[in-house]
Amino acid sequence: MDGTNLARCSCGALQVETTAVAQFIIACHCRACQRRSGAAFGAGAYFDRAAANVVGDPREYCRTPDGGGTFRSFFCDTCGTTLFWTIDDHPGLIGVALGTFDAPVNGVAVHSLYERTKLDWITLDSAALHSEAGYPDPA
Repeated sequence: MDGTNLARCSCGALQVETTAVAQFIIACHCRACQRRSGAAFGAGAYFDRAAANVVGDPREYCRTPDGGGTFRSFFCDTCGTTLFWTIDDHPGLIGVALGTFDAPVNGVAVHSLYERTKLDWITLDSAALHSEAGYPDPA
């Protein structure tokens, strides 16, 4: 995705804008991401956190992932859309919900994580990384 990447919540009150290129996309099949997204898996594009500009006043929900640390979800107080998240163990990254972008994020590596709780009918054959657990080292 070239140029400006704009993601926004359903009502438009909360936005994330970046001109950075996504580093990778994660399809996370952990039970917490399934609950957070209300879908079969959580999907997000990860960007350099310093290059992301948040517009609006998000609410925050924190949880402790399997590997420890803190996973911080940020959502719109008006419409409830979880727009982005940060992970304390990866402070240089911001994850942005894949379905919230104005234009598709394509052409970057897809990592399929926590496949031990992946639903049987999901296949991600094009994923560059398949993992039973854990986030990849961003380095």
